[in-house]
Amino acid sequence: MSASATTHAKTITDYILSTLEKRYKLLPHHLEGEDCNRWVVIDYLSVVVHIMLPEVREFYSLEKIWAKGKKVVYERKSKKSVKRDS
Repeated sequence: MSASATTHAKTITDYILSTLEKRYKLLPHHLEGEDCNRWVVIDYLSVVVHIMLPEVREFYSLEKIWAKGKKVVYERKSKKSVKRDS
């Protein structure tokens, strides 16, 4: 996900963290980059969210690195099949 400015990255980060905690009781395994908000990584183990400023995204070119990776299609059958930690 791209953010247009550091304040935008902070807002996106806060929204993701609060929404996943409120709706699904999920807390990230690891959170990094909030100190400068140029590249924030939110690691939920099975899903990792990257929030970057455009210049950071261009410099690291993650999309090019992962472009050769195998694509996997995943469809969740129902909400009941999702396991949540108590």
